[in-house]
Amino acid sequence: MGVGGEDRQRRVAVVTGGGQGLGREVARQLADAGFAVAVIGRTQSKLDETVALIGTDALAVVADLTDPGQTRKAFAAVVGRFGGVDVLVNNAANYFPFRVDEASDDEIDAVISATLVAPIYCIRAAIPLMRARGGGDILNVSSQSVQVPQPFLTVYSAAKAGLDTLAQGLRYELKGESFRIITFQVGTIAESSAGALWTPELIERVTLGFEKAGISGYYSVPGASVKNLAATMLHALTAPREICAQVIEMRTTT
Repeated sequence: MGVGGEDRQRRVAVVTGGGQGLGREVARQLADAGFAVAVIGRTQSKLDETVALIGTDALAVVADLTDPGQTRKAFAAVVGRFGGVDVLVNNAANYFPFRVDEASDDEIDAVISATLVAPIYCIRAAIPLMRARGGGDILNVSSQSVQVPQPFLTVYSAAKAGLDTLAQGLRYELKGESFRIITFQVGTIAESSAGALWTPELIERVTLGFEKAGISGYYSVPGASVKNLAATMLHALTAPREICAQVIEMRTTT
């Protein structure tokens, strides 16, 4: 059954940042649930690995989603392969630490562009495609840092907060249509590789910043697995149409 309860072709999901981590796992679970899945990212080899994991009914699209032209072409490729879009999972973001007073122009632009602007471009491209099929679901992956902003990740936290405000505005703009806008605030992720490229000196500065702010304990709890996070996302996306889990604050219970 499709959006609005009408029988139609297979539902199509687009997952950004689908080449690794949470993006790859939610793409896999969506495929297992019967969706045709397109994964979008910047690295062909990583996307190919996700497609190989999913199987034949998947598409890898290489694009820089901070570029509006590339975003349009990416969604056109999805339509060309699958005929439309029903679900958008905005998962991609730029998670790199710096102090605001020390930040370069490029660092600020990179974080805001990838974390806030790119999701807006994707949403803009997806809504008309979803509307043509009767409606759809947009799930934005947000962060617990919108509630407790992290030192050295202040711009990232602000961009995620902007994404949350965007979601609320979309609910108003699309009211009366068959759209569900879901904000999924993620806490610590157990398998996260976000800090893999950070230097020891940077890690030390970030750790000290957390300690000075008195929030170390808030972020040091055991992280949730990508498998469980993705399963919760899938549950929200496959719930009956009359139900919308508008804001999910996903934390571990320990």
